[in-house]
Amino acid sequence: MSAARRRPGRSTPSDGCIPLPWSCFWSSCWQRMHWCILMGVTASLLLLAGGLGALQTATLLAALPFTFIMLLIAFGLVRQTKADLEGVSLSDEAPAIGERLKRLFVPASKASRQISTRGLAALETICEAMLADGWAESHVDSQDGAASLTITFAEDRVFIYRLGSRSRPLAAYTALEAPEGRRSLTWLLSARTERDVRDRDLTDFSSEQIVSDILTQLERWRPK
Repeated sequence: MSAARRRPGRSTPSDGCIPLPWSCFWSSCWQRMHWCILMGVTASLLLLAGGLGALQTATLLAALPFTFIMLLIAFGLVRQTKADLEGVSLSDEAPAIGERLKRLFVPASKASRQISTRGLAALETICEAMLADGWAESHVDSQDGAASLTITFAEDRVFIYRLGSRSRPLAAYTALEAPEGRRSLTWLLSARTERDVRDRDLTDFSSEQIVSDILTQLERWRPK
């Protein structure tokens, strides 16, 4: 019997399940009696005190504090919307200089670190395999924050695979942050070949995944 159709308190000998008592699915008798009596007494007192009018009055009094909360929310929404349209920041506390520099450059160093560790290892793996099997002349070039693999089949048949870091503005959620100059930047590990129209995001790829991407691009480029 499947678990979805098994009833509480029952089990089949073959599945080896322990039957669950009905108390796991139902509240205790005293708890149900407590809530029934409490609701009945409350409704009876309100009806004896003034009938349906007293019940309506109690409902309005219970909801009255939420009215002030809704007014404060509406005031804050109007204030923030007006500030967004005017291009003014309501926050008087700006992040410290060190914190802003950390947000700007730490992601870039992370992308460069991925290139120097995983990216170079993947490029050198392909280069060594090409040279060992004698397929084509290959070499790896590395610079600050960038690396490339060049495979030369002939003078007019050269495959170049480049790794680099690329910045991209974060998403904007208010009109104040809409201009790209106001947004924080995130840095990505990007890959590109000569035939690519746009960069591919390889952030947090392992060396094996980068090797697979190189081979995939080489298969698409492969000279006939």
